[in-house]
Amino acid sequence: MFTPAISPADPNLVLVNCDMSGAYRSTDGGQNWEMILEDSEVGHRTCSLCQIAHIAIQLGGSTGRKLRWDPQKEQFDDPTANRLLDRSSWRAPWTLRGA
Repeated sequence: MFTPAISPADPNLVLVNCDMSGAYRSTDGGQNWEMILEDSEVGHRTCSLCQIAHIAIQLGGSTGRKLRWDPQKEQFDDPTANRLLDRSSWRAPWTLRGA
């Protein structure tokens, strides 16, 4: 378990991240907990964040070029950046079943 985050506006709202099982929220000061992110989603979001940062550095770098990320669509507002999200060509000659 990582350090809990307690809301400064509402001390009953507590968020905690667990390294093996996801993220949890309590709205009653820690008496009851609700899972808000499952471990697979945490892994996906963590990997996505690293990928987004790498692409932003690669395209923005010292130029100051700004990119916007849409977390619902999981896409940038930039076609060049979106092309960098697809790395399937890097796997050749390996393929994924059904792909």
